[in-house]
Formats: sequence, C-alpha cells, structure tokens
Amino acid sequence: GTISLASGANERIRCRAKYAPIGPTMEMSLTCASDAYKFNLAASVRSEGSAISGSWSEASRNISGSLLGRGASVLRAPWHADLAALAGQSDGILIGNGPGDPKDLAPLIGQVRSLLASYRKPIFGVCLGNQILALAAGADTYKLPYGHRGVNQPVQDLLTRRCYVTSQNHGYAVRDQSLPRDWEPWFVNINDGSNEGIRSRHHPHFSVQFHPEASPGPQDTGFLFDDFLRRVVSVAQR
Repeated sequence: GTISLASGANERIRCRAKYAPIGPTMEMSLTCASDAYKFNLAASVRSEGSAISGSWSEASRNISGSLLGRGASVLRAPWHADLAALAGQSDGILIGNGPGDPKDLAPLIGQVRSLLASYRKPIFGVCLGNQILALAAGADTYKLPYGHRGVNQPVQDLLTRRCYVTSQNHGYAVRDQSLPRDWEPWFVNINDGSNEGIRSRHHPHFSVQFHPEASPGPQDTGFLFDDFLRRVVSVAQR
C-alpha cells in the first residue's frame, strides 16, 4: 500500500506496507488536516480497489502509525478538506484526536453530519473524534469538572463487560442522555461514570474517548484498529 502523510501544506512522506492480519492485501490512504490553530485529520484507506476515508483533529503519529503497522496507506490532508469527496473514494473514515472544546469545530461537525446521512461504510472516532461524531449525530457534549489525564484511566466495554486500563487526555465528554435513539453508549469510565465511547445501532459507525494508539506499557485496546480495518475490508468486499 502507499501512505502519504502531510504535516503541513508542503510536506509529504510516502512509504509502503501490507496488512496481513486482515487477510487480503491492503492499500490504504489516510487524509489528515491541520493549520496553525486546529488540527483535523481526514483519512482515506484503500483495499484492492476500495478505500477508507477518515477525519481527525491534531494529528497523532501513533494513530497513523497504528494504521501503517497494519498495512494501511495513509494520506493526511488539511482540516478543511472536502470530506465528502474523500469519502466517495474511500472505504472508511477515521476521526482523530485533538485539543479543546469540540463545539469549536463546527465546520468539521457539519461535514461529518452530512456524511452520516448517507455514508454506510465504517467510521471510527478517537478521543476528540468521539465528541465530533456524537455532535454530528445530534448529541451534546459538556466540560468535565475534572478532566481525564494520565495513562491509567479504567474503562468498561458495555457490550462485553470487559475492563481496560487506557491512556486519556481530555476535558470534555459526550452526554449519554443526549444520544439519539439510533446511537448507544459503548464504553464507560469506571471512575466517574462518564462516556468513553459510542456506537450506531444500525451502521458501522463508532468511536472511543480514550487512546487505543497509546502505548504506556500494555496495548490493551489496540484491537480496536484491527476491528475497524476488518469492518473496512468486509464492507469493501460486498
């Protein structure tokens, strides 16, 4: 696969990789976005003629590295990139991490909201991406009394009831009660009961508030990238 990473308007890096765990050879492109004040990434991933499109804020090398290590070809583009155009050529979307109040990113929220109306391929949000996806779906966010900082934040998967120790660095959270009926909480913070992830009940759209790409020691939740890419391949092969 081919990956293109842009940390600014004039810088691009290319490399090659294959993602054996999924099965078929993957060629993926990831698009990210950034300017001097906000960093929003959009991604597009290809799998033998099919592609994934993603969007996230404040580029994380570990996120792109997690995809690259699984054979993804990553292209990062500016935060104001046309996500609809990228999505049309992609098999999935990744909305990444970034700082501050998610409501300050109204243009990105609007683009994601438009995609949700018709996009039926996988969308995966990480950290701020969880809040962006929630706001785009019609939910609300709020400022936490005490932000989640550190590498030992415990969360629970509400589907499997398994618990994980995660890395987190955020001051806002999704308000569970505001989620539309076709969305549901996915993970919960064991310390304060706040939201740590959401899922669509009907489409492969989901996100987590913590950092599965972080490696503070254990890599407990790295499997989420595997799950995302398996969904991408599954949808692309239909």
